Amino acid sequence: MIIVPRDSYVSVEQADAYHAIRSSKDVWEELETSQKEMRLVSASDYVDACYQLRQNLNRKMRAGEVGIIEPVYKAVCELALRTGLFDNDEQKRKSVKVGEISVTYAGNGGSRFEYIDALLLPYTAGTFAQIPIIRG
Repeated sequence: MIIVPRDSYVSVEQADAYHAIRSSKDVWEELETSQKEMRLVSASDYVDACYQLRQNLNRKMRAGEVGIIEPVYKAVCELALRTGLFDNDEQKRKSVKVGEISVTYAGNGGSRFEYIDALLLPYTAGTFAQIPIIRG
């Protein structure tokens, strides 16, 4: 059994309620409780690793000093649907040249999780590449 907020920002019961009224309902219901727990823990870890929230909110929420903000709750529920959160995207081939062999790779063209970025943007504004910007 996971402990909120130490292990995960969201409990299985909260995630069940979130997905019950969304198009993700059937996919989420197919998972066993232990799978849901593991996915919620991984999704919470992903938020901590990839989204350093302003005013040290990640640490404060994990310590129970402040409540879990709604965008984090939604982000964790959405990310818990995904597998391979910590996998790197494969590079996509942009062009190939046969004579004197040449290969060019295209960038990924944006974030993996644009919806999550949009949810958390108000709490990450003022950072660049997840590193706080200090203005002099």
